[in-house]
Amino acid sequence: MLKIDGTQMQTGRRLNIVKDKDFDGPLSEVVEGASQLIASLLREFQVLGEDARFRTVPEYPEFAWFEGLVNAVAHRDYSIRGEYTRVVIFDDRLEITSPGILPNRVTLENMRTKRFARNPKICHVLASFKWVRELNEGVHRVY
Repeated sequence: MLKIDGTQMQTGRRLNIVKDKDFDGPLSEVVEGASQLIASLLREFQVLGEDARFRTVPEYPEFAWFEGLVNAVAHRDYSIRGEYTRVVIFDDRLEITSPGILPNRVTLENMRTKRFARNPKICHVLASFKWVRELNEGVHRVY
């Protein structure tokens, strides 16, 4: 989990990482800890609603980034060693990456309609926490 000050990560003397936190342990604790940190690092904005009242809105909807986090944990290629599931928050975007290519028959073009669990046992555990339902609905929510 990285929080970057700016829109590009810098290195050396221009290093602009303001938060760098790793999570290890049982997947349930990793997901809980990472989601708490993400929520604490995202900004909130004041907007004027259609009803002429101001309200506070999050920088990114929680359901979208949480789905991305859980999806990355559920479907990463765990055979790839030395690489990690990453969440990087920039000033202008949030990136969630996971080692490996898209699984089996899933492509960028069909991911909203095709479902394939690379790690079915992990998906089942995540479903027991009520974080997923294994119905291929999460991608639709993110879109």
